[in-house]
Amino acid sequence: MIDLRLLREDPDRVRASQRARGEDVALVDALLEADERRRSSGSRYDELRSEQKQLGKLIPKAQGEEKAELLKRTATLAAEVKTANAEQNEADERAQQLLGQLANLLHPDAPVGGEEDFVTLEHVGTPRDFTAEGFEPRDHVELGRLLGAIDIERAAKVSGSRFYYLTGIGALLELALVNMAIAQAVEAGFTPMLTPALVKPRAMEGTGFLGQAAENVFRLEEDDFYLVGTSEVPLAAYHMDEIIDADKLPLRYAGFSPCFRREAGTYGKDTRGIIRVHQFDKVEMFSYVAPEDAEAEHGRLLQWEKDFLDKLELAYRVIDVASGDLGSSAYRKFDIEAWIPTQGKYRELTSTSNCTEFQARRLDIRMRESGGAEQSDSNKGGGGRRAAGNPRSPRSTAVRGPAHHRGDPGDPPAGGRLGHRARGAAPLPRRPDGAGADHPVTGERPFDLIATDLDGTLLTSDKTVSERTRQALARAVAAGAVHIVVTGRSAAWTRPTLDAIGYTGLAVCGQGAQLYDAGEHRELTSVTLDRQLAQVALAKIEAETGPLRVAVMQDGLDGEFLRGPGYQLPGTDPTRQCDPAELWSAPVTRLFLQHPGLSNDELARTAAAIAGQLVDVVLSGPGFIEVLRSACPRPPAWPWPRPGWAAARAIAFGDMPNDLPMFRWAAHGVAMANAHPTLLAAADEVTLSNNNDGVAAVLDRLFPQA
Repeated sequence: MIDLRLLREDPDRVRASQRARGEDVALVDALLEADERRRSSGSRYDELRSEQKQLGKLIPKAQGEEKAELLKRTATLAAEVKTANAEQNEADERAQQLLGQLANLLHPDAPVGGEEDFVTLEHVGTPRDFTAEGFEPRDHVELGRLLGAIDIERAAKVSGSRFYYLTGIGALLELALVNMAIAQAVEAGFTPMLTPALVKPRAMEGTGFLGQAAENVFRLEEDDFYLVGTSEVPLAAYHMDEIIDADKLPLRYAGFSPCFRREAGTYGKDTRGIIRVHQFDKVEMFSYVAPEDAEAEHGRLLQWEKDFLDKLELAYRVIDVASGDLGSSAYRKFDIEAWIPTQGKYRELTSTSNCTEFQARRLDIRMRESGGAEQSDSNKGGGGRRAAGNPRSPRSTAVRGPAHHRGDPGDPPAGGRLGHRARGAAPLPRRPDGAGADHPVTGERPFDLIATDLDGTLLTSDKTVSERTRQALARAVAAGAVHIVVTGRSAAWTRPTLDAIGYTGLAVCGQGAQLYDAGEHRELTSVTLDRQLAQVALAKIEAETGPLRVAVMQDGLDGEFLRGPGYQLPGTDPTRQCDPAELWSAPVTRLFLQHPGLSNDELARTAAAIAGQLVDVVLSGPGFIEVLRSACPRPPAWPWPRPGWAAARAIAFGDMPNDLPMFRWAAHGVAMANAHPTLLAAADEVTLSNNNDGVAAVLDRLFPQA
């Protein structure tokens, strides 16, 4: 998909591209209208949520009639927020749907016109003159029968029309050509790959094959899989939802796979032989490069294809494919057509396309510049994932070039490719919010503060801290850095754990609900939920979702979840349910909520929309969300031991969604390899798992041994 910002800034260019392709120009105006609605509905939602948060701060301080009026307004506001959220989601969905229908922009030098309006760039070799030699050439069908190389009749008996067997010398020739193509690609620096022939809808859609090319795609309805028409699809999706460091580019892959195409709309065309068939084999060259390298990589792919055909001593021509014959993904495409003496014309053998960032955006492949710096872009794809709060800027270009395919199965309408942010020649994106990621993570600029999550990050699976990690932290502290532990656990759980590992610093427990000094063995602060607000919030949520499983953090103790909906007090028989009155019998710092029929994300969205003006709602561990007081301290409001501390000098390590607050204020967020996908998507970098000295691996760079 294209960049929505480009559409807003230069809609005439997009209209001209659509017109040259023979596509619907009205789609551009429909998308502009949908984008405007998406942005305005998003602004309305943000305004209402802001008002909710302000009310949440005012209510605890209000008394009497003023408090009653504020609570009344919160109820009205909750309904307005719910409506605004629904309108925003609907507008996002509509804009995304229209954006998915829009073809890539055209290269300014691409010829305009239909299939026959291509421009010939060069001729290589001279077609053999069989007439001058005094005999008529045989076509591939007759030669295949004489040599025992091709069996079409038995294939028709077994599978139907447009299938074939390669036998004897035919099979050996096919394998030899494949090996030759792979060997040449490896010599050029490509990684050979055998790719899946079945892919999920996301992969097929992300490469653009479920648009204008959908009629030629085989689908397995019962299992919701697609048979690939080219290994371009699994190669493009190989780095789907990933961030690729710029210094690792280019990434070049040579994929071999069977390819399947329905060949719809070709009735009566090329019915003789094995030119248009339902199944064939192909070697695909696919490159991920930075945007500025895309055109150069496109030229290199074309040259590698020419080198291959030169080795076969074939006469061919190179054409610049016209706009109306390009697939929706292709920015520009070059075909190489070999001379077919029995047909007296040139027929396509190879094709290579530059897809710019079109597929990279659709597959959410991003690029991180050296040093971890990323760009933020609130208009990624169809609107920047407002709900997730982490808009990304996909910068990637994809170029695809099949080095060899037998016959002329017809180039897929989706054209060639490079992807998300990286395809064939592909750029990649930046960190969601880009907060503070303005300097390289090297030992040249050590951080003043190191914040580490405890369980799953600092601790190994046996609840210890490795010796290497201890030494790395000791070097950091000796160099003047402050180390703090930040955990979603309660102080009651954290105290003995910190004692066991010998930690004596500051611990931020329970999403900021408690601050604990491990050296002095004392609690510095404890922030409890307002009982009335918590009761109202829980009642509102359950009124919408139905009965929940509820556990609490009370007096520093964690509650346990019951098997079914109901309320559980900490420190009691885990099979015993308490009544609502008992739940609030002591000060409560946090509520833990589960729903048997809703996912974490669904419950969090619902709870935030309903009660977000009263309390904070956050994702936490697997399977539950947390409700805590809006006034819980958040950095940089925590009482740091060092004057002049700033978030721009902090590095944070984590593994779960409740570590996201750290990532949002710290200059650099590092996720463990064992981290939750939500955190991996928001991180500046990913390090080793907690069992493999992941924290130490980063600190060793920042604070190396003398």
